[in-house]
Amino acid sequence: MSAFDYGAIGPTGATGVTGPSGPSGTVGATGPGGGATGPTGPTGPTGPTGVGTTGVTGVTGATGVTGVGATGVTGVSGPSGPPGVPAAALAEVAIGDPLGDPLALGDGQGWFLVPAALSGMNLTAVAAGVTTASSSGVPTIQIRRMRVGSADVDVLSTKITIDVNEFSSYTAVTAPVINTANDDVVTGDRYMVDIDVAGTGVKGLVVALTFQVP
Repeated sequence: MSAFDYGAIGPTGATGVTGPSGPSGTVGATGPGGGATGPTGPTGPTGPTGVGTTGVTGVTGATGVTGVGATGVTGVSGPSGPPGVPAAALAEVAIGDPLGDPLALGDGQGWFLVPAALSGMNLTAVAAGVTTASSSGVPTIQIRRMRVGSADVDVLSTKITIDVNEFSSYTAVTAPVINTANDDVVTGDRYMVDIDVAGTGVKGLVVALTFQVP
């Protein structure tokens, strides 16, 4: 036993009330900044092209109103066409009755007076036809021009003929030929039909004369 004699230890007393908190300490200074930014990394590979469906074409819009513009300049005229065929006129001289007596021999058996409408034209074709053909002998016809103040002239250098049993000079072996020195006509000229050969039994003679502007 010691000089102090301790009794048994008592129970622990209750915890005292917590005292008030002391004042907050001062915030320390901010440290230095971080390190430098690192280099940019390489660009990555391009990704595959995406597959997309083409859109439907839209409806065509309505046509706009036609603008009114001035008429263009008239183009240059084209070249002239080829010359036309000269105007022609036909005259026919009927000699004898188709149902009457046969054709008579002689000069001036028929005639034609040149009107003003034919003045200045030329005789360009002649022909003759009959209603009853000759049974023998070749009807032969000359055209004679009578002009006031001038001597009569034969117009044909080869006369019109109609062969035996034929009805026109178109089928004759020898075609008529006009003398171009005497083919002109003026108002008042008289074209006389001279029958040089009448043939046999010929009736209804018609002589056709064609005139044209030279």
